[in-house]
Amino acid sequence: MLCTFNCHINVEACGSIKSVREGDNADGNDNVDEIKQFRDARWVTPLEAMWRIYGFDLNQNHPPVKQLQLHLPDMHMVSFHQRSNIQNIVNRPGVEESMFTAYFAQNRVDEFARGILYHDFPEFYTWHPNGKFWKQRVYEGRKQVGRIISAHPAEGER
Repeated sequence: MLCTFNCHINVEACGSIKSVREGDNADGNDNVDEIKQFRDARWVTPLEAMWRIYGFDLNQNHPPVKQLQLHLPDMHMVSFHQRSNIQNIVNRPGVEESMFTAYFAQNRVDEFARGILYHDFPEFYTWHPNGKFWKQRVYEGRKQVGRIISAHPAEGER
């Protein structure tokens, strides 16, 4: 660092978690300021410090990862609000479609899709959740990786 900045630098090294100070962040009404607690107890590791000094991205996910659903026939997840009418949810158009069933539907109509495995599908197609369909990628330079959500043996058949 001395050679880089060509000046005198005082450096304080924190060698353990014991050096992180823990303060009382409650006001007179016993309200705890969790944000202030987080900032006060923040511990920057040497690797994170170097990444910040050199200006590298700390939280970039490239290429983006798409979680792919996996389920048995007619066993896919359907999300709804607890106060919703069940009949309206069951009769909603497209409720029977999922990412997985749309993959098979795309294979029925698109010959190019037939040669692509399910976990490789997001590399060549984009998922449109509003219409619940896959569409072939327009920009070939932008890739996405597909990951099938793991199925633990204790969950039973998936």
